[in-house]
Amino acid sequence: MATDRLWSMSWSEKSGQFLVRFRKALPQTGEDRWGLKRVPKQFPRYQELDAERWFIAWYAAHMKTGGLNARATDVTPATKTIKLLAERWLGYRYDDEGTALNTYNGFTRVLNNWILTNARFEHLAVDQLDMEKDFTAELCLAWINTLQGRGSTRLRYAEVLKQMFSDCIAHGWLDARLHNPFERPIVARRLSQMRSEADDERPTIFLSTEQVAALLTTPNRKVLDYRRLRYLVALSTGLRDGEIQGLIWSDFRLDAAIPYVWVDRQLVKGGPKPFASIKELQRKGLKKNDVKTYVGAVVTEPKRRSRRAIPLLPLVVQALRFWWSLGWNQYAGRAPEKDDPVFPSGQRNSHQTYGQFCKSESPELLRADLDRLGLPTSYEDPETGGSQPFTFHSLRHTFATFLELGGVERSRIGELLGHKASDVAAKHYIGEVLGARAPLIARLALPIRIQLRGGSIEVSAEVAPTEIAETPTTRDGTVIHFPGAHERNGRGAGRRR
Repeated sequence: MATDRLWSMSWSEKSGQFLVRFRKALPQTGEDRWGLKRVPKQFPRYQELDAERWFIAWYAAHMKTGGLNARATDVTPATKTIKLLAERWLGYRYDDEGTALNTYNGFTRVLNNWILTNARFEHLAVDQLDMEKDFTAELCLAWINTLQGRGSTRLRYAEVLKQMFSDCIAHGWLDARLHNPFERPIVARRLSQMRSEADDERPTIFLSTEQVAALLTTPNRKVLDYRRLRYLVALSTGLRDGEIQGLIWSDFRLDAAIPYVWVDRQLVKGGPKPFASIKELQRKGLKKNDVKTYVGAVVTEPKRRSRRAIPLLPLVVQALRFWWSLGWNQYAGRAPEKDDPVFPSGQRNSHQTYGQFCKSESPELLRADLDRLGLPTSYEDPETGGSQPFTFHSLRHTFATFLELGGVERSRIGELLGHKASDVAAKHYIGEVLGARAPLIARLALPIRIQLRGGSIEVSAEVAPTEIAETPTTRDGTVIHFPGAHERNGRGAGRRR
């Protein structure tokens, strides 16, 4: 940064501090020369504005000695432009352990694409606007009206700038007496209107009972067991995609009185085990960008700290027992262990080591499987006539929709989805939690069988939950009922033909 060409500031990665080159006059001749000043290390990289003001104070104090160029009297603190404070705010969020990596990346995209380089607002030079003086409520409304995209997208852009204002005021980077312009009544009403518009245009995208039955039971050799079992887990538990990708075998309690899965993490980066949490890596000094290069799997806690226990349907228990005893070995190339990912990279992922945590292209794979089974790949909204492509998150919506159709109250559905932070004691009183939730899960209108390669797993409604109906094994493509995991003879069970 330079002011009147009298000085320039830069950050030194080597020394971890700001360096300033400035003009000074030699006392003997008055000739200008360049000097170098190191700003104290108390100012981290994102506090450039504070470092700048420290240097200006130091510069002004040394002016009185006569050793500096008299033009230093023209130097004033830099204007608090949105560009200057955006860089500082992103730096703060980068170092903040409470800001998730994907959240930080979202902040960066929004600032770079729709605030600092908003072409439709170029006549006002947005990046040079003074955040204390120029951002009036009227200007905020004018900026909001230039945004493009869906209602939820435009709302997200506005919310980012609103959050940036709040943080800058809270940290004293802006005048503490400044009222956040996005909280002014005229702007707040517009944001409320945008929230309503976003809710109206965003339908709940879910699969019908017929589509779910076809997805789980229609035979097709190209629909791998790996993916079909993931669909079953998502439809029967409501887990998010990242939560499913982060599951390890010890998360499942298949032999408990009420079998359940304990949701404890979500995967943010694939790699070999053992996984490491982002918080643990940050305590070791790794920054957000360093996490991307970490050799190994990286996880974080579930969204909104929603650790929770989800009871499992009998079909899910039997399907997972098959996957543990036979399917996982065939897919990953070795026998599973308790700390292995339940849904790892496999023999078809030649660019990854077999059996390690992997980030699947879940939306694309789901749509490809729907297409293979002759099912629609998008949701047709009956009210608006619009079309939205199915994503893996649509299975989570389907879980919630089926529960609501089964008469489950929305507050209870929210608990199962992890929308509310679970009680700290929930893990210690897991039996009571499962006892209350198991009848809710039982209301899901899901099939009682799942078709895997060469056969199917089925749970009869007339038998105990731990039993499994069986029929003779055939090799002509007809239905095969696999034996339970305790009978590990492997005859025809998921074997490639």
